[in-house]
Amino acid sequence: MSGPAPTFRRTAQSFTLSWPERVYSFDLEGRPLTWFESGTLYKRSLGSEVLGRRQEGGQRQRWKVPDHQIAPHFDRLHTAVLAALAAQPEPELQRAAAWTPSGCWPSGAALLRLIAQWAFCRPTSISRWWCN
Repeated sequence: MSGPAPTFRRTAQSFTLSWPERVYSFDLEGRPLTWFESGTLYKRSLGSEVLGRRQEGGQRQRWKVPDHQIAPHFDRLHTAVLAALAAQPEPELQRAAAWTPSGCWPSGAALLRLIAQWAFCRPTSISRWWCN
């Protein structure tokens, strides 16, 4: 991904990297939200599934990107973030550079500690937890 540096734009809830031919959008934690490449809009679900949408001949097409095709998308996003970070050291770009599709939850011992920490908690309302 050589060429001109992308335009970085921050909003209250997200940030974007844009070039004339593509746009990548991330939440403030650095997780990809949507990206537009080659006439196709892609969206990442909360479970890191990728959904595609394109309009051809007046017909809108939607599909779930097969699992084996998702990694190249995330690799392109990551490469673009690293290139942008080298040009403009924004904190949001640093978080995006650290994001991985499986990095949403801790694993191993860290996951066991988290489970133990919340094992005695139960929800008391939609926004509060009570712990023993």
